[in-house]
Parts: sequence; C-alpha cells; structure tokens
Amino acid sequence: MKINRVFTALVASFLATPALAAPVAVDFVGKSTSAGGTFMTGDADGILNLQSMWEPVEGDGAMAGLHGPCFGAARMAGGVIAGNGYCAFKDAMDQTVLIHWWMENAKSPAGVWAIVGGTGKWATASGGGLFVDMPGEDDAMNQTHITGMVDVK
Repeated sequence: MKINRVFTALVASFLATPALAAPVAVDFVGKSTSAGGTFMTGDADGILNLQSMWEPVEGDGAMAGLHGPCFGAARMAGGVIAGNGYCAFKDAMDQTVLIHWWMENAKSPAGVWAIVGGTGKWATASGGGLFVDMPGEDDAMNQTHITGMVDVK
C-alpha cells in the first residue's frame, strides 16, 4: 500500500473548482510526487513521513493551476492509519490556500480535507470533502481522487 499518497489526495480536491459566488462541487484526480518515507516495524505497523509536491491542477476552474507542497505524519497500527498534515498551494495570482487533511482509523489511504486559510480570495474561502489515494504511474507518483465542496467568496 502506498501510504505516502494519502495526504496528497486531499490537496487535490479543492483545486479543480470553478470560481462562483456559491459553493461548487469538486471531483477530480490530482497528481503529486512523493518524497516521504516509511519506518515500519512489521507488515502493518509503523510511522509514515508524508511529503509530496503537487503538480499544477489542470482545468479552467478557480482551482486550476494550484500547486505546491504537502506534508504530515501518520501512524499505522495493525493496518489502521491515523494522522494529519497540511498543504500550502499557490495559484496563478501567487495567492496561497492552506489545506488541513486527516485520517482517523482508516483501513486504506483515505481521509478528510478542509480549507483552513489563505491569502487573497482564499482568505475567506471555505470548503472540504474527502480524498482517496490511488496508485500512480510509478512508485514516486501519487494520484489522489478529491471530492467535496468549495466556496470562494
């Protein structure tokens, strides 16, 4: 299981949202490169160092072009994952959106994400949803399916 993809998933969820005055649904797959590592004490036990760099989100919505780092840590015990982290993405206007992601008692690399701050239009944005990590094209590439709602006020 590629645990390093877990935190990358939530980052992508808000990235493909069109700019509207009301909340809009997001549903897309984001890509990132993993730089973290695992420190296992058994097949299903250990600590996960979760670091990734997100590629610009494709599309023409308000989240298009968002890119940047995500980081965090998780503990796997008996195959169940718990952990959290943050992502700091820049958009084409050099504005930053901050995302918090977390997993609680997850049996697979999946969890919840939420917008927690930012600059410019992201300072008053809100939203969140779910993420699920999926295998990428190779061991270093992550794909994350992001769903949820975003409101860029």
